[in-house]
Amino acid sequence: MDRSSFRRFSLVLVFVLLVAMGVFGSLFAQQQSQPQPAAAASGQTANMTGKGGFVDSADLLVRRIRFEAGARTYWHVHTNDQVIIAEEGEGWCQQQGGPVQKFVPGQAVLLKANVPHWHGAAATAHVVQATMYSGTIKWLDPVTDDEYAGKKKR
Repeated sequence: MDRSSFRRFSLVLVFVLLVAMGVFGSLFAQQQSQPQPAAAASGQTANMTGKGGFVDSADLLVRRIRFEAGARTYWHVHTNDQVIIAEEGEGWCQQQGGPVQKFVPGQAVLLKANVPHWHGAAATAHVVQATMYSGTIKWLDPVTDDEYAGKKKR
């Protein structure tokens, strides 16, 4: 396996593990407040010790997005948390009131629910990012050049 293939495999593995952690974290949080299907409640799930099982993930979206150097989303708000992982290049993101943050391959970024934010590529490099979220998105204003450069906070 060449270095590029190994790196891509490693990034995919990290992303899959993050998704699994989110699914199982949600499952165990919901176990105490909601009834589970018979198989999960009785511990019949084949690949784990203890009670558990898959929860509905029909609304979970996982996408890859390529941003060329300087490209970014508009400010927007998700109703649930969003996880972004750079697969190649260099990305930038900012949550309202915070600094512009760099993220690089293998690094996960958690963007909190109901907090306006943007994400995209660095000024001099593209980024391919994998993003995972559920719920809805409300799109806001474009990110100004001064906001993108970190000269002005929203």
